[in-house]
Amino acid sequence: MSREVDLQRVLDGGVVAIIRASSGDQLVDVAEALYSGGIEVIEVTFTVPGVLEILSAVRDRLGDKILLGAGTVLDAESARAAMLAGAEFIVCPTVNLDVIRMCRRYDKLVMPGALTPTGVCVGLGGGGGYREGVSGRRWRPGLSQGTPRPIAAG
Repeated sequence: MSREVDLQRVLDGGVVAIIRASSGDQLVDVAEALYSGGIEVIEVTFTVPGVLEILSAVRDRLGDKILLGAGTVLDAESARAAMLAGAEFIVCPTVNLDVIRMCRRYDKLVMPGALTPTGVCVGLGGGGGYREGVSGRRWRPGLSQGTPRPIAAG
């Protein structure tokens, strides 16, 4: 699918289940249980050991029933590997232009992390389709209140 269609699926779904674990054991079953419970957008983070195998196994088991993504992606090579393993969207904690360009090359949705309006504009200008906001709890109160939520590319 195209990144525009995938973005609409994220917005329509209303919930993105983020799977993080110290072990990859049972994560395919977790993804299936999430889907059975009505969650259709699932992200597996790169902090999970064996994430590429998990992405591939989830894709094999659930196919197009869910929108599968990879999170905590730090470089373009990891983004490409995730997409080849079945990820349809990428979430990176920073505005990494190499990751954004790689996702654009494969017509995949990318959600770079940004806190300031400058970061948001750089990410969108680089081709990011949507931005991931950093929790205001990690920053001084009110810091992220001036940042529009959400900002979509035009």
